[in-house]
Amino acid sequence: MVGLFAVAVVGAWMAPYTSMLVIAVAAAFGGVALWWGVIVPPMRIAAAIALWVVVGGLAAHDQRALEDIPMGAWTGVATLRTDPDRLGRSVRAVLELDGWRYEAWARGIGARSLERRLAGEHIVVVGTRRPLQGVRRSTLMTRHVVGRVEVEHVAGAGAGAAATRAANRVHRVIGDIGSTWSPDRGALLSGLVLGNDRALSEPALAAFRRSGLAHLTAVSGQNVALLLSLVSPLLMRTGRRTRFVLTVAVVAWFAVLTRFEPSVLRASTMALLGASAAVLGRDRRPIRLVALAGMVLLLVDPFLVRSVSFWLSMSATSGLILATPSIARVFDARRRARPAQGTRPVVAAFSTTAGAQIGVLGVSTAVFGLPSSISLITNLLAVAPAGLVMTSGPVLAAVGAWSPEVAQWCARPVEALVWWIETVAQWGNRLAPPTPVDVMVWVTVIGVTVWGTWRRRRAR
Repeated sequence: MVGLFAVAVVGAWMAPYTSMLVIAVAAAFGGVALWWGVIVPPMRIAAAIALWVVVGGLAAHDQRALEDIPMGAWTGVATLRTDPDRLGRSVRAVLELDGWRYEAWARGIGARSLERRLAGEHIVVVGTRRPLQGVRRSTLMTRHVVGRVEVEHVAGAGAGAAATRAANRVHRVIGDIGSTWSPDRGALLSGLVLGNDRALSEPALAAFRRSGLAHLTAVSGQNVALLLSLVSPLLMRTGRRTRFVLTVAVVAWFAVLTRFEPSVLRASTMALLGASAAVLGRDRRPIRLVALAGMVLLLVDPFLVRSVSFWLSMSATSGLILATPSIARVFDARRRARPAQGTRPVVAAFSTTAGAQIGVLGVSTAVFGLPSSISLITNLLAVAPAGLVMTSGPVLAAVGAWSPEVAQWCARPVEALVWWIETVAQWGNRLAPPTPVDVMVWVTVIGVTVWGTWRRRRAR
Protein backbone atom coordinates (compact mmCIF):
# COMPACT_ATOMS: atom_id res chain seq x y z
CA MET A 1 0.00 0.00 0.00
CA VAL A 2 2.87 2.39 0.77
CA GLY A 3 4.35 1.65 -2.65
CA LEU A 4 1.05 2.41 -4.37
CA PHE A 5 0.81 5.71 -2.51
CA ALA A 6 4.31 6.60 -3.75
CA VAL A 7 3.19 5.77 -7.30
CA ALA A 8 0.14 8.04 -6.87
CA VAL A 9 2.37 10.88 -5.64
CA VAL A 10 4.70 10.58 -8.64
CA GLY A 11 1.72 10.36 -10.99
CA ALA A 12 0.13 13.52 -9.58
CA TRP A 13 3.41 15.45 -9.47
CA MET A 14 4.58 14.50 -12.97
CA ALA A 15 1.18 14.74 -14.68
CA PRO A 16 2.36 16.35 -17.94
CA TYR A 17 4.93 13.60 -18.50
CA THR A 18 2.89 10.62 -17.28
CA SER A 19 2.87 8.56 -20.46
CA MET A 20 6.61 8.97 -21.17
CA LEU A 21 7.55 8.26 -17.56
CA VAL A 22 5.34 5.17 -17.36
CA ILE A 23 6.94 3.70 -20.48
CA ALA A 24 10.48 4.51 -19.31
CA VAL A 25 9.97 3.20 -15.77
CA ALA A 26 8.18 0.06 -16.96
CA ALA A 27 10.98 -0.66 -19.43
CA ALA A 28 13.69 -0.04 -16.83
CA PHE A 29 11.85 -2.13 -14.23
CA GLY A 30 11.37 -4.97 -16.67
CA GLY A 31 15.03 -4.88 -17.71
CA VAL A 32 16.25 -4.97 -14.09
CA ALA A 33 13.83 -7.79 -13.27
CA LEU A 34 15.06 -9.88 -16.20
CA TRP A 35 18.72 -9.15 -15.43
CA TRP A 36 18.44 -10.23 -11.79
CA GLY A 37 15.91 -12.97 -12.39
CA VAL A 38 13.32 -11.28 -10.18
CA ILE A 39 9.74 -12.51 -10.52
CA VAL A 40 7.21 -9.85 -9.55
CA PRO A 41 3.46 -10.59 -9.53
CA PRO A 42 2.08 -9.08 -12.77
CA MET A 43 -1.03 -7.82 -10.99
CA ARG A 44 1.03 -5.54 -8.75
CA ILE A 45 2.78 -4.02 -11.74
CA ALA A 46 -0.52 -3.57 -13.55
CA ALA A 47 -2.10 -1.94 -10.49
CA ALA A 48 0.82 0.47 -10.07
CA ILE A 49 0.80 1.49 -13.74
CA ALA A 50 -2.99 1.89 -13.75
CA LEU A 51 -2.86 4.06 -10.62
CA TRP A 52 -0.07 6.17 -12.11
CA VAL A 53 -2.02 6.74 -15.32
CA VAL A 54 -5.31 7.51 -13.53
CA VAL A 55 -3.83 10.00 -11.03
CA GLY A 56 -1.63 11.60 -13.67
CA GLY A 57 -4.59 11.86 -16.06
CA LEU A 58 -6.78 13.48 -13.41
CA ALA A 59 -4.03 15.96 -12.53
CA ALA A 60 -3.45 16.82 -16.19
CA HIS A 61 -7.21 17.28 -16.69
CA ASP A 62 -7.42 19.66 -13.73
CA GLN A 63 -4.45 21.65 -15.03
CA ARG A 64 -5.97 21.98 -18.50
CA ALA A 65 -9.25 23.13 -16.92
CA LEU A 66 -7.40 26.13 -15.46
CA GLU A 67 -6.35 27.44 -18.86
CA ASP A 68 -9.67 28.76 -20.20
CA ILE A 69 -10.75 31.08 -17.36
CA PRO A 70 -13.46 33.75 -17.72
CA MET A 71 -12.24 37.26 -16.92
CA GLY A 72 -13.70 40.78 -16.93
CA ALA A 73 -16.50 42.54 -15.08
CA TRP A 74 -18.81 40.50 -12.86
CA THR A 75 -22.12 41.16 -11.13
CA GLY A 76 -24.00 38.31 -9.49
CA VAL A 77 -24.32 35.93 -6.57
CA ALA A 78 -21.12 34.30 -5.29
CA THR A 79 -20.40 31.76 -2.55
CA LEU A 80 -17.73 32.33 0.08
CA ARG A 81 -15.34 29.37 0.23
CA THR A 82 -13.10 30.68 3.02
CA ASP A 83 -13.61 32.96 5.99
CA PRO A 84 -12.62 36.56 5.14
CA ASP A 85 -9.17 37.57 6.36
CA ARG A 86 -8.22 41.20 7.07
CA LEU A 87 -4.77 42.27 5.85
CA GLY A 88 -4.16 45.90 6.72
CA ARG A 89 -6.90 47.97 5.08
CA SER A 90 -7.96 45.14 2.78
CA VAL A 91 -10.03 42.00 3.30
CA ARG A 92 -9.21 38.80 1.42
CA ALA A 93 -11.39 35.74 0.80
CA VAL A 94 -11.95 33.01 -1.79
CA LEU A 95 -15.20 33.32 -3.76
CA GLU A 96 -16.84 30.86 -6.12
CA LEU A 97 -18.34 32.53 -9.21
CA ASP A 98 -20.17 30.28 -11.67
CA GLY A 99 -18.16 27.25 -10.53
CA TRP A 100 -14.76 29.05 -10.67
CA ARG A 101 -12.82 30.06 -7.57
CA TYR A 102 -11.25 33.50 -7.34
CA GLU A 103 -9.20 35.26 -4.68
CA ALA A 104 -11.28 38.30 -3.79
CA TRP A 105 -9.83 41.55 -2.44
CA ALA A 106 -12.06 44.28 -1.02
CA ARG A 107 -11.32 47.72 0.40
CA GLY A 108 -13.32 50.45 2.05
CA ILE A 109 -17.05 49.83 2.49
CA GLY A 110 -16.83 46.56 0.57
CA ALA A 111 -14.15 45.31 2.97
CA ARG A 112 -16.27 46.07 6.03
CA SER A 113 -19.28 44.30 4.52
CA LEU A 114 -17.24 41.26 3.42
CA GLU A 115 -15.48 40.92 6.78
CA ARG A 116 -18.77 40.21 8.57
CA ARG A 117 -19.48 37.13 6.41
CA LEU A 118 -18.39 33.52 6.93
CA ALA A 119 -17.57 30.64 4.59
CA GLY A 120 -20.53 29.04 2.84
CA GLU A 121 -22.69 32.17 2.80
CA HIS A 122 -24.03 33.63 -0.45
CA ILE A 123 -23.28 37.27 -1.29
CA VAL A 124 -23.96 39.65 -4.17
CA VAL A 125 -20.66 40.83 -5.64
CA VAL A 126 -19.85 43.63 -8.05
CA GLY A 127 -16.25 43.54 -9.21
CA THR A 128 -13.67 42.78 -11.90
CA ARG A 129 -12.00 39.43 -12.51
CA ARG A 130 -8.30 39.44 -13.35
CA PRO A 131 -5.72 36.67 -14.00
CA LEU A 132 -3.14 35.55 -11.44
CA GLN A 133 0.53 35.90 -12.26
CA GLY A 134 3.76 34.09 -11.40
CA VAL A 135 4.30 32.48 -8.03
CA ARG A 136 0.89 33.54 -6.73
CA ARG A 137 -0.83 31.48 -9.43
CA SER A 138 1.13 28.30 -8.65
CA THR A 139 0.57 28.79 -4.91
CA LEU A 140 -3.21 29.19 -5.18
CA MET A 141 -3.56 26.39 -7.72
CA THR A 142 -3.58 23.81 -4.90
CA ARG A 143 -6.83 25.43 -3.71
CA HIS A 144 -8.29 25.51 -7.25
CA VAL A 145 -8.16 29.31 -7.27
CA VAL A 146 -7.96 30.49 -10.89
CA GLY A 147 -8.01 34.29 -10.71
CA ARG A 148 -8.39 37.46 -8.69
CA VAL A 149 -11.48 39.62 -8.11
CA GLU A 150 -11.28 43.32 -7.26
CA VAL A 151 -14.49 43.77 -5.25
CA GLU A 152 -16.32 47.06 -5.52
CA HIS A 153 -19.58 46.26 -3.72
CA VAL A 154 -20.83 43.45 -1.45
CA ALA A 155 -24.34 42.69 -0.22
CA GLY A 156 -25.82 39.72 1.62
CA ALA A 157 -27.85 37.18 -0.38
CA GLY A 158 -28.29 34.10 1.84
CA ALA A 159 -26.92 32.08 4.76
CA GLY A 160 -26.12 28.98 2.70
CA ALA A 161 -27.02 25.34 3.25
CA ALA A 162 -28.18 23.91 6.57
CA ALA A 163 -24.77 22.38 7.36
CA THR A 164 -23.11 25.71 6.59
CA ARG A 165 -25.49 27.62 8.84
CA ALA A 166 -24.89 25.20 11.71
CA ALA A 167 -21.10 25.37 11.28
CA ASN A 168 -21.13 29.17 11.16
CA ARG A 169 -23.26 29.22 14.29
CA VAL A 170 -20.50 27.30 16.10
CA HIS A 171 -17.85 29.68 14.74
CA ARG A 172 -19.77 32.68 16.00
CA VAL A 173 -20.38 31.14 19.43
CA ILE A 174 -16.68 30.33 19.89
CA GLY A 175 -15.81 33.83 18.65
CA ASP A 176 -18.21 35.41 21.15
CA ILE A 177 -16.68 33.42 24.02
CA GLY A 178 -13.18 34.58 23.10
CA SER A 179 -14.27 38.19 22.49
CA THR A 180 -14.17 38.91 26.25
CA TRP A 181 -10.54 37.74 26.48
CA SER A 182 -7.44 39.48 25.17
CA PRO A 183 -7.39 39.64 21.32
CA ASP A 184 -4.60 37.09 20.88
CA ARG A 185 -6.07 34.75 23.48
CA GLY A 186 -9.50 34.82 21.85
CA ALA A 187 -7.96 34.23 18.43
CA LEU A 188 -5.95 31.35 19.87
CA LEU A 189 -9.15 29.74 21.18
CA SER A 190 -10.62 29.81 17.68
CA GLY A 191 -7.36 28.44 16.30
CA LEU A 192 -7.20 25.54 18.74
CA VAL A 193 -10.86 24.54 18.38
CA LEU A 194 -11.65 25.45 14.77
CA GLY A 195 -8.30 26.10 13.10
CA ASN A 196 -9.24 29.75 12.48
CA ASP A 197 -6.10 31.69 13.46
CA ARG A 198 -6.70 34.63 11.10
CA ALA A 199 -7.20 37.09 13.97
CA LEU A 200 -3.91 36.11 15.66
CA SER A 201 -1.44 39.00 15.59
CA GLU A 202 1.80 38.68 13.65
CA PRO A 203 4.04 38.75 16.79
CA ALA A 204 1.99 36.00 18.43
CA LEU A 205 1.96 33.91 15.26
CA ALA A 206 5.73 34.37 14.90
CA ALA A 207 6.20 33.21 18.51
CA PHE A 208 4.19 30.06 17.85
CA ARG A 209 6.18 29.33 14.71
CA ARG A 210 9.55 29.94 16.36
CA SER A 211 8.65 27.77 19.36
CA GLY A 212 7.38 24.90 17.17
CA LEU A 213 3.74 25.24 18.25
CA ALA A 214 2.26 26.65 15.03
CA HIS A 215 0.53 23.33 14.36
CA LEU A 216 -1.71 23.93 17.38
CA THR A 217 -3.29 26.99 15.74
CA ALA A 218 -4.44 24.90 12.76
CA VAL A 219 -6.80 21.94 12.93
CA SER A 220 -5.13 18.57 12.46
CA GLY A 221 -5.59 14.87 13.00
CA GLN A 222 -5.29 15.48 16.73
CA ASN A 223 -8.61 17.37 16.63
CA VAL A 224 -10.33 14.50 14.83
CA ALA A 225 -8.91 11.93 17.26
CA LEU A 226 -9.98 13.96 20.29
CA LEU A 227 -13.47 14.48 18.88
CA LEU A 228 -13.90 10.74 18.27
CA SER A 229 -12.61 10.00 21.78
CA LEU A 230 -15.16 12.48 23.16
CA VAL A 231 -18.09 10.71 21.48
CA SER A 232 -16.69 7.17 21.80
CA PRO A 233 -18.65 6.36 25.02
CA LEU A 234 -21.85 6.93 23.06
CA LEU A 235 -20.61 5.13 19.95
CA MET A 236 -19.55 2.03 21.89
CA ARG A 237 -23.12 1.55 23.12
CA THR A 238 -24.38 0.99 19.57
CA GLY A 239 -24.05 -1.90 17.15
CA ARG A 240 -21.18 -2.20 14.71
CA ARG A 241 -23.04 -0.86 11.67
CA THR A 242 -24.77 1.90 13.60
CA ARG A 243 -21.41 2.87 15.07
CA PHE A 244 -19.96 3.10 11.56
CA VAL A 245 -22.79 5.37 10.34
CA LEU A 246 -22.47 7.64 13.40
CA THR A 247 -18.68 7.79 12.98
CA VAL A 248 -19.11 8.89 9.36
CA ALA A 249 -21.62 11.55 10.45
CA VAL A 250 -19.33 12.92 13.20
CA VAL A 251 -16.26 13.02 10.95
CA ALA A 252 -18.18 14.63 8.06
CA TRP A 253 -19.62 17.26 10.38
CA PHE A 254 -16.18 18.13 11.74
CA ALA A 255 -14.80 18.43 8.18
CA VAL A 256 -17.56 20.94 7.36
CA LEU A 257 -16.93 22.79 10.62
CA THR A 258 -13.19 23.17 9.94
CA ARG A 259 -13.58 24.20 6.28
CA PHE A 260 -12.14 20.99 4.77
CA GLU A 261 -8.53 21.73 5.63
CA PRO A 262 -6.07 19.22 4.04
CA SER A 263 -4.90 17.93 7.43
CA VAL A 264 -8.51 17.32 8.50
CA LEU A 265 -9.26 15.62 5.18
CA ARG A 266 -6.33 13.26 5.77
CA ALA A 267 -7.38 12.47 9.33
CA SER A 268 -11.05 12.15 8.39
CA THR A 269 -10.30 9.82 5.49
CA MET A 270 -8.03 7.71 7.68
CA ALA A 271 -10.70 7.51 10.40
CA LEU A 272 -13.36 6.45 7.89
CA LEU A 273 -11.06 3.84 6.36
CA GLY A 274 -10.30 2.49 9.82
CA ALA A 275 -14.01 2.31 10.64
CA SER A 276 -14.70 0.57 7.31
CA ALA A 277 -11.92 -1.93 7.96
CA ALA A 278 -13.40 -2.67 11.40
CA VAL A 279 -16.83 -3.35 9.89
CA LEU A 280 -15.42 -5.52 7.10
CA GLY A 281 -12.84 -7.27 9.27
CA ARG A 282 -9.89 -6.09 7.15
CA ASP A 283 -6.31 -5.13 7.96
CA ARG A 284 -6.15 -1.98 10.13
CA ARG A 285 -2.39 -1.48 10.44
CA PRO A 286 -1.87 2.29 10.86
CA ILE A 287 0.84 2.77 8.22
CA ARG A 288 -1.34 1.05 5.61
CA LEU A 289 -4.27 3.28 6.55
CA VAL A 290 -2.09 6.39 6.19
CA ALA A 291 -0.92 5.33 2.74
CA LEU A 292 -4.43 4.35 1.64
CA ALA A 293 -5.86 7.65 2.91
CA GLY A 294 -3.23 9.60 0.98
CA MET A 295 -3.88 7.57 -2.17
CA VAL A 296 -7.66 8.12 -1.94
CA LEU A 297 -7.22 11.88 -1.44
CA LEU A 298 -4.87 12.15 -4.43
CA LEU A 299 -7.43 10.34 -6.58
CA VAL A 300 -10.10 12.81 -5.44
CA ASP A 301 -7.88 15.91 -5.69
CA PRO A 302 -4.43 15.44 -7.32
CA PHE A 303 -3.54 19.07 -6.51
CA LEU A 304 -3.10 18.04 -2.87
CA VAL A 305 0.31 16.71 -3.85
CA ARG A 306 1.45 20.36 -3.86
CA SER A 307 -0.18 21.26 -0.53
CA VAL A 308 2.24 21.80 2.37
CA SER A 309 -0.52 21.11 4.92
CA PHE A 310 -1.20 17.74 3.31
CA TRP A 311 2.45 16.71 3.48
CA LEU A 312 2.91 17.96 7.04
CA SER A 313 -0.11 15.91 8.12
CA MET A 314 1.04 12.79 6.28
CA SER A 315 4.62 13.03 7.56
CA ALA A 316 3.64 13.79 11.16
CA THR A 317 1.31 10.79 11.27
CA SER A 318 3.96 8.55 9.72
CA GLY A 319 6.47 9.77 12.30
CA LEU A 320 4.06 8.95 15.13
CA ILE A 321 3.58 5.45 13.75
CA LEU A 322 7.17 4.59 12.81
CA ALA A 323 9.49 6.69 14.99
CA THR A 324 7.62 6.92 18.29
CA PRO A 325 7.99 3.22 19.28
CA SER A 326 11.71 3.29 18.44
CA ILE A 327 12.38 6.38 20.56
CA ALA A 328 10.35 4.94 23.44
CA ARG A 329 12.36 1.73 23.33
CA VAL A 330 15.65 3.58 23.70
CA PHE A 331 14.58 5.79 26.62
CA ASP A 332 12.43 3.36 28.59
CA ALA A 333 14.80 0.77 30.01
CA ARG A 334 12.05 -0.67 32.22
CA ARG A 335 9.97 -1.52 29.18
CA ARG A 336 12.86 -3.44 27.65
CA ALA A 337 13.35 -5.36 30.87
CA ARG A 338 9.65 -5.92 31.69
CA PRO A 339 7.49 -5.34 28.58
CA ALA A 340 4.30 -6.08 30.51
CA GLN A 341 4.76 -2.93 32.61
CA GLY A 342 4.35 -0.66 29.59
CA THR A 343 5.97 2.67 28.87
CA ARG A 344 6.35 5.34 31.55
CA PRO A 345 4.10 8.40 30.99
CA VAL A 346 6.97 10.87 30.64
CA VAL A 347 8.76 8.66 28.13
CA ALA A 348 5.53 8.08 26.20
CA ALA A 349 4.86 11.84 26.02
CA PHE A 350 8.41 12.67 24.93
CA SER A 351 8.61 9.86 22.36
CA THR A 352 5.28 10.94 20.87
CA THR A 353 6.45 14.53 20.58
CA ALA A 354 9.83 13.55 19.15
CA GLY A 355 8.27 11.06 16.71
CA ALA A 356 5.95 13.69 15.24
CA GLN A 357 8.79 16.24 15.04
CA ILE A 358 11.08 13.77 13.29
CA GLY A 359 8.28 12.97 10.85
CA VAL A 360 7.80 16.59 9.75
CA LEU A 361 11.49 17.51 9.90
CA GLY A 362 12.14 16.98 6.18
CA VAL A 363 9.06 18.82 4.91
CA SER A 364 9.38 21.63 7.45
CA THR A 365 13.07 22.20 6.67
CA ALA A 366 12.48 22.21 2.92
CA VAL A 367 9.61 24.74 3.11
CA PHE A 368 10.22 26.88 6.22
CA GLY A 369 13.82 26.16 7.17
CA LEU A 370 15.24 24.09 10.01
CA PRO A 371 12.75 24.07 12.92
CA SER A 372 13.92 25.02 16.38
CA SER A 373 14.79 22.12 18.66
CA ILE A 374 13.02 23.94 21.50
CA SER A 375 9.85 22.42 20.01
CA LEU A 376 10.76 19.13 21.71
CA ILE A 377 10.19 20.86 25.06
CA THR A 378 7.40 23.28 24.18
CA ASN A 379 5.26 20.54 22.65
CA LEU A 380 5.79 18.43 25.73
CA LEU A 381 4.43 21.29 27.85
CA ALA A 382 1.64 22.55 25.58
CA VAL A 383 0.14 19.59 23.69
CA ALA A 384 -1.76 18.12 26.64
CA PRO A 385 -3.38 21.45 27.65
CA ALA A 386 -4.15 22.09 23.98
CA GLY A 387 -5.89 18.73 23.82
CA LEU A 388 -8.08 19.74 26.76
CA VAL A 389 -9.00 23.00 25.00
CA MET A 390 -9.80 21.16 21.76
CA THR A 391 -11.97 18.65 23.62
CA SER A 392 -13.82 21.37 25.51
CA GLY A 393 -14.57 23.30 22.31
CA PRO A 394 -17.65 21.30 21.22
CA VAL A 395 -19.00 21.41 24.79
CA LEU A 396 -18.56 25.19 25.00
CA ALA A 397 -20.24 25.61 21.61
CA ALA A 398 -23.25 23.58 22.74
CA VAL A 399 -23.53 25.49 26.01
CA GLY A 400 -23.02 28.84 24.26
CA ALA A 401 -25.83 28.13 21.82
CA TRP A 402 -28.11 27.59 24.81
CA SER A 403 -26.86 30.32 27.16
CA PRO A 404 -23.93 32.65 26.35
CA GLU A 405 -23.65 33.72 30.00
CA VAL A 406 -23.23 30.14 31.23
CA ALA A 407 -20.71 29.47 28.46
CA GLN A 408 -18.61 32.45 29.56
CA TRP A 409 -18.57 31.12 33.12
CA CYS A 410 -17.68 27.58 31.96
CA ALA A 411 -14.88 28.96 29.76
CA ARG A 412 -12.85 30.35 32.66
CA PRO A 413 -10.76 27.17 33.15
CA VAL A 414 -10.32 27.01 29.38
CA GLU A 415 -8.97 30.56 29.38
CA ALA A 416 -6.36 29.52 31.94
CA LEU A 417 -5.26 26.67 29.65
CA VAL A 418 -5.09 29.01 26.64
CA TRP A 419 -3.00 31.42 28.74
CA TRP A 420 -0.59 28.61 29.57
CA ILE A 421 -0.21 27.63 25.90
CA GLU A 422 0.40 31.28 24.98
CA THR A 423 3.00 31.57 27.75
CA VAL A 424 4.82 28.42 26.61
CA ALA A 425 4.97 29.79 23.05
CA GLN A 426 6.44 33.10 24.24
CA TRP A 427 8.91 31.30 26.48
CA GLY A 428 9.99 29.00 23.65
CA ASN A 429 10.39 31.97 21.32
CA ARG A 430 12.73 33.70 23.75
CA LEU A 431 14.81 30.62 24.60
CA ALA A 432 15.10 29.11 21.11
CA PRO A 433 18.74 28.02 20.64
CA PRO A 434 20.96 29.06 17.71
CA THR A 435 21.03 27.00 14.51
CA PRO A 436 24.22 24.98 15.27
CA VAL A 437 22.63 23.72 18.49
CA ASP A 438 19.45 22.84 16.59
CA VAL A 439 21.45 20.82 14.08
CA MET A 440 23.20 18.86 16.84
CA VAL A 441 19.93 18.16 18.65
CA TRP A 442 18.12 16.94 15.52
CA VAL A 443 21.07 14.75 14.50
CA THR A 444 21.04 13.23 17.98
CA VAL A 445 17.29 12.56 17.89
CA ILE A 446 17.56 11.00 14.43
CA GLY A 447 20.41 8.82 15.69
CA VAL A 448 18.32 7.71 18.67
CA THR A 449 15.44 6.87 16.32
CA VAL A 450 17.67 4.79 14.03
CA TRP A 451 19.20 2.99 17.01
CA GLY A 452 15.79 2.25 18.48
CA THR A 453 14.54 0.94 15.13
CA TRP A 454 17.54 -1.37 14.87
CA ARG A 455 16.95 -2.68 18.41
CA ARG A 456 13.26 -3.32 17.70
CA ARG A 457 14.06 -5.30 14.55
CA ARG A 458 16.78 -7.23 16.36
CA ALA A 459 14.36 -8.08 19.16
CA ARG A 460 11.89 -9.48 16.64
